[in-house]
Amino acid sequence: MQVKTASDAAPAIAAMDAYMSNMSQAQWDAYAKSGAATRYMVTAPADLETLIQWGVASDRRTLTGALAEVYRSDLRDALARIASPTLVLGTWRGVHEQLLTNTIDVPKADFLKEFAAQYAKLPRLHFALHDSARHFIMWDDPMWFFDELDAFFADPAARVRSRGF
Repeated sequence: MQVKTASDAAPAIAAMDAYMSNMSQAQWDAYAKSGAATRYMVTAPADLETLIQWGVASDRRTLTGALAEVYRSDLRDALARIASPTLVLGTWRGVHEQLLTNTIDVPKADFLKEFAAQYAKLPRLHFALHDSARHFIMWDDPMWFFDELDAFFADPAARVRSRGF
């Protein structure tokens, strides 16, 4: 978010890659255990503990490489080739709260505009934004998550008549 091209994101990706790659194992374990990178992704303390356990158990180089690859990949133009009805579930609370810790306030309307711009070329989209869940919607509100899936799978063509923004 907040970048127009993958090239614009390159310095931040390189800095993240260098930071994570140059940690000692002890530093990595302390970083993972702190929850600094994952705290905003979940609501329940037990879910945070799960993420921390996953982080400590992860291979740092594989995780770092995967994150860098995902962040380098700009698929906005390629979305136009997807012909199938597509459901995208989003949330803004966790990222919003994370940004607030850095005194950056991004209103919900701006998040929606950003999501709409990122998915603008996806022809058959239904987007649903959860107001209070964080990154792992299925943990924070499984009923809403499965209701959205059920409604979409019941009639995908009908759901994509509304883009949801």
